[in-house]
Amino acid sequence: MIQPWEDGEWRPRPGSDTRGVRYEYARKPKKCPACGSARIATILWGMRIPSEREFEAIAAGLAVVGGCIVTDDDPNWSCSDCRVAIYGRTKGSA
Repeated sequence: MIQPWEDGEWRPRPGSDTRGVRYEYARKPKKCPACGSARIATILWGMRIPSEREFEAIAAGLAVVGGCIVTDDDPNWSCSDCRVAIYGRTKGSA
């Protein structure tokens, strides 16, 4: 169930069912909309050999590898704690 937290933000309580919920932001959020964690990782898409800097980001939980099949509807970020997908909002999206 989605309900306001003490900070006034609306997001699901831990243990809530978030299947079917699509989180969209214009910029990388500071907190996970599902669990409130500040550990938001950028998803690296495409067939690639990560650079040394990307390997360091992956090891630190700041980036995750998304896969080599890229579509026009892939999430931009992922919570490192609860693994919820977070999409980037583009022009024309609601």
